[in-house]
Order: sequence, then C-alpha cells, then structure tokens
Amino acid sequence: DYENLTLGGGADYHLGFDLVSVGVEQGRALLECLPEKTNKPRVVYLNGSPTDVNATLLKLGYAEILEGTEGKKARVSIIDDQSVPNWAEDEVPDIVKLVWARRDNNVDGLVAASDGIAISALTSLPNKATPPVVVAQGATLAGLQAVIDGRLCATVFKPVSELALGAVDIATQIRDTGFFETEDSLIDIATNVPVPARLVTAQVVRAEQVADVARETAISTTELCGEERQVACTKLGLS
Repeated sequence: DYENLTLGGGADYHLGFDLVSVGVEQGRALLECLPEKTNKPRVVYLNGSPTDVNATLLKLGYAEILEGTEGKKARVSIIDDQSVPNWAEDEVPDIVKLVWARRDNNVDGLVAASDGIAISALTSLPNKATPPVVVAQGATLAGLQAVIDGRLCATVFKPVSELALGAVDIATQIRDTGFFETEDSLIDIATNVPVPARLVTAQVVRAEQVADVARETAISTTELCGEERQVACTKLGLS
C-alpha cells in the first residue's frame, strides 16, 4: 500500500509517512508555542475522521506528548476531544461552537489533525474568544500562509519526494532479492497484524522554515505571499 494503509487489506508492504511521529511533532510544537506564563494550559483536540487510521495514528502521537510526561510537566489539561467526520471542514464550525460554549471560551491550545481543520476552526471562533495557540499538519498553501500570518504557530510538512525515493528502494530490493527488508512496521488496526513498512519522517514548519518548504514544493512567492503578506514575507526571505 502507498501512503494510506488499507485496513484489513492484507498488504505485503506499506510505504507512507510515520504519522505517529507527525503527531508527536505536533504535540511538542504546541508545548513550545504555548506562552511560558500560561498556567495549566487548556487544550482541545480536533481529530480527523474517527474511521480513518491516519487520524488514529496522528492522535496517538500528540496524545503521547500532551498526555504523557512532557504534557504533565507543563500541566496540560485536555479539556475536549472531538473528531471531525470524514475530515469535513464544513462540520468544524458547529463543533467549535459547541466546544467553546461549554468551555466558556477559555481554550489555550488547539491541536488540529489538518491545516484545513485548523483554519476552519480559527474562522469559526466566537467573537469573545481569544484565539488559541494552534498547531496542525499538512503544510498546505493555506496552512503555510496561516503560519506566515501567525494564526498557526506550526504545521508539519510531509515530503512527498521522500516517498518516491522509498518506492524506488523497495522496488529495487524486491527485484534483486525477492523481498523487502525493513525493521519498521505499521499495525493494521483492523486485524492487529504488523505490516512491514518504510515510514518516512516529517518536519515541523514554523515561520522560519516556510521559505524552505515553499522551495521544495515549488510554491511561488507570488502565490504564497500576495500583496497582503509582503512585509512578513520579506522578513522571512520570501520576497
């Protein structure tokens, strides 16, 4: 399977991103982004689809950090944990309205399973709510723009070029030896069977890394910055 593991599909090999690691990076980025003076930061999860293994793996990663030793040291409190059916961004406003209402608009941090979910959440906040510190993943054009604007503290970039190199390596090994040798595996949560895998790591993207990601993904400065971000983009070496 390539990128997305088919649950119960019996794949011989899997090539994709280490999504647990992506979630770990999200969790650590949130801890680093939260102001030091924040006392007992109140954090909300907006997960991906509850039926998608990718969303499950991402959450395993950020929950490991925020609910583990590092989160406890920072006295993080997970005050709400919501999933977005089918990753549907148009479902996010209703979820945000409900969560923020029952939390009295008092949310310090938000982990979003995608850039799109994060941006939809930010545009749906009640007028009286102070925007929380937000981390997401995907490094989409909109996500990178939100990082430049300061609406997202960080996103996570998954380099597709590394998947291509991994595919070549797997194909070469199978051609030469008849099998693919790897120490990595991904558990098929439908069968609880480990699938031999090549898992590609990702990188956190803050404002200082946007220029590098833009170059790697061939996003033009004009497309990324426009007239409204010229000052910020110039400071980041994107002019």
